[in-house]
Amino acid sequence: MANVRPAETPDLPAIRDLSAQLGYDVPVDELAARFRDFQAQPGTAVLVAEENGRVAGYAVLSIRRDLAHPAWTELLDLCVDDRVRGKGLGALLLRAAEAWARSQECAGITLGTRDTRRDAHRFYEREGFTLEKLHRIYKKKL
Repeated sequence: MANVRPAETPDLPAIRDLSAQLGYDVPVDELAARFRDFQAQPGTAVLVAEENGRVAGYAVLSIRRDLAHPAWTELLDLCVDDRVRGKGLGALLLRAAEAWARSQECAGITLGTRDTRRDAHRFYEREGFTLEKLHRIYKKKL
């Protein structure tokens, strides 16, 4: 039986391991500092999906506000353990994210995913997301 709940500090090693499956290898102490900072911000949430008492997925949410649009929830991260993908945990996390977004009075959920993650594209489309536009992301390190 799977369930979704807010993430807690003891979940961070599992979240780190899941994140590494997607190529984001963050040391646990650095992840812990980011988690504390993130939790201190209003309009944010980190959810974990547990299966048989083990963290097998997580989602990171933040309310996105600007002047041109109503508030939307941005799904910043969604990861399910590759050993249990396809068993409904991603959909379960999305339902929990949608419930959270509604509780925050957001107009909807937006997300970005790498162009190379074709399985993720199919998953989101199956879950009712539509491709709105393609855009480029530019960064400048400070």
